[in-house]
Formats: sequence, structure tokens, C-alpha cells
Amino acid sequence: NLKYMRKIFVLAVLISQVLILAAQPKNCTNPISNDEFQLKLNEINAKQNEAKKLEHAKRMLGNVCLLASQVKQMAGIFSNDVNRLDFAKAAYTSTFDKSNFYEVYDSFGYFSYVFKLHDYIAEVKGGNSSNTSTNTIPQQNINVKPTETTPNYPRWDFPNATTYNGLKGCTTPLSDKDFDGLAMQVFRLNSDPEKNDLAEKTIQGNCLTTTHIMKLASFINSNTDKLFFLKKAIYRCYDVENFTKAEQCLSAPGPKKMLNDEINKAIAELKAANLPKKEEVKPCEILNKEFLEIKDAIKKQNFNNTRVTIAKQIISSQKCPFTSFQIKEIVKLFDFEDSRLDVAKFAWDFCMDKQFYFKVHEALDFDVSKTELSKYTSTKK
Repeated sequence: NLKYMRKIFVLAVLISQVLILAAQPKNCTNPISNDEFQLKLNEINAKQNEAKKLEHAKRMLGNVCLLASQVKQMAGIFSNDVNRLDFAKAAYTSTFDKSNFYEVYDSFGYFSYVFKLHDYIAEVKGGNSSNTSTNTIPQQNINVKPTETTPNYPRWDFPNATTYNGLKGCTTPLSDKDFDGLAMQVFRLNSDPEKNDLAEKTIQGNCLTTTHIMKLASFINSNTDKLFFLKKAIYRCYDVENFTKAEQCLSAPGPKKMLNDEINKAIAELKAANLPKKEEVKPCEILNKEFLEIKDAIKKQNFNNTRVTIAKQIISSQKCPFTSFQIKEIVKLFDFEDSRLDVAKFAWDFCMDKQFYFKVHEALDFDVSKTELSKYTSTKK
């Protein structure tokens, strides 16, 4: 019995030592290669949502050591500072060059999270942040300086929409406070494609003033990309008759003329849509009862290909055009994203209010599909 008790005691000691070692900070001696890092970064980026990305990224840290620059790059895939902080905390003990960890501070949008990470590192080191120079946040290495935490907009003639009484492209514009929060996200991106993509997403679901749109355009460097963005934004502009001011965003005469042509077209469409109808002329429209019958006819088809074919036949054979809302409801009837996109493209020619076709984007699940639909409809205008 005594011999048996000794074995149990020795085993318990060994287990406790393993647990103690496991709890110690990870000693990274061999950082991951850049090629392997890119593979893992792509794996994480492919996850369906933010929570899955974070879970996978943290699980990866148990098997690899990263450079501080790699931690910064991986933190950048998360859309908010809360998840960036969560990942950065988990990554600290798996970082090879901890002395360079201050580089990760650049990935945060707000200084409050920089200080939270700084305090966490000081706590992990077990010392007072004022005792060692490595614990002090090196302000000279932070790209986002206090003077750069808000955009420095160009000195353009921004129109005032508060007293605007002209033609309206949408009903209620965002408050300046809400806009500033969205603008900051665009401002902090590095490349024109990223900025353009997020700026387009911002206008899709919101009503903006000309000033808001001009400020977003000021973040984009390319004249071509600015023009592409501004032409789309006209149809989500509250004070649309002020939009001629937006030509200040463009530096060449050609793009300015193309923008003004698009503005005139948009204003003409809005005026036509707001003209009072003569009582004796009834608008050609698909009434709600008829539309419900159309939806039922599509839904009762058992096979996806048949459903797509029937939907196209119905859309093209109606005497009256569909509204963008009705097209959105038809697109939602399909289970597969490629079928939704196919029908959404087809239905463009049979839409009576194309200026509101952005509503159809809401029936698509993936950003790549929404972008493809936007590009398709822009070529048809």
C-alpha cells in the first residue's frame, strides 16, 4: 500500500509540473514562414463570420509562433476593435519578437483599445509600465497620431443641407454624428479598392447629404474610382440638387462632365417620378393580389432550374413593369445565390424604378454578388 501511495504521489507531482509549464508564457524560438502565414491568413479569412474567424485564429496560436508584423496583419482582418483586442491579447505570448509588439497598436481604430492592450501586456510581464521603456507606448511608431484620428477634409465648398427644400433623392439623411462613425472606417483603410468598396456599402443602406458623399469621395485617390463612386451615390443623396458641388472632388474636365451628365439624368428621373398623375390615366402597375399569385406560381416549382425559367418568363411577359421591391421579393424565393444573382440581373430591364434598384441588393447574401450586380447595372445605364 505504501508503495502504491508513493506512485500516486509521484504521478500527482508530475501532473502538477506539466500544468505549471502549460500555464507559462509560450517561448517562441522559430516564427512561422511568410508563405505558411499567408496560407493560414487565407484560411481564417475564408470563415463565414467574425466569430468563426476569431475562434480559428486563436486556435491557430496554439501551434505556431508569429512575428509582431504578422500579428498586426492578422488583427486587421477583424472588423472591430473588440475582436482585434481579443486576438492581440491571445497572440502576445505566441509572438517571437515581443519587443516589436507595439506595431500591433497600429491596427486599432481607437486609442482606448491601444491602451487596453498596453495595460494587458504590462500585466502579463508582471511589472509596472513606468519601470521599463518597453512598456511605454512609443507614440512615434503609431501611424494613427492624435492629429490623424479624424479626417482632414479638403477646403471645398460643402453645401448645407439643413435648410434644403429642393428635390430629394431619399427622405431622411444620416446625422453628422452617425456619418462620422462610418466615415472613420473608410478613412482608416489603406487602398483605393478597400475604400471604394466600403464607401459603396455605406451609401447602399443609408441616405446621405451631398456633403457626406463629398467627404467619402475625398478619401479616394483615383479620379476614375471617385467618378464611379459619385455616380452611384447620386441615387442615395438627400439634397440631390446640391450634387453639382461634388464636381470639386474631380480634377479633370472629362470626369466632371460625365458626373454632371449623370446628375442631370438622375434629377430628370426623380422629377418624372414626382410628377402628379392625371386622374384619368391609371399607372401601369402590378397590384398586390396579382403579385402574390406570381410568387405562388414561382414557389410551387420543385426544381431550381425550372423555378428560374418560370420566373424569367413571368417577369418578361407582364404588361406592367415590376417595382424594385417586387423584384427583391422574387429574388428572395431562390435558395441558391447564383440563381438569385441571375434573376436579379435579368429583372433589371423590367424594373419601373431603377433608381431604387439598390433594394434588390438586400436579397443577396454575399458582398461579391452585390458588387457583381452593381457592376452589371452600371453598364446598363
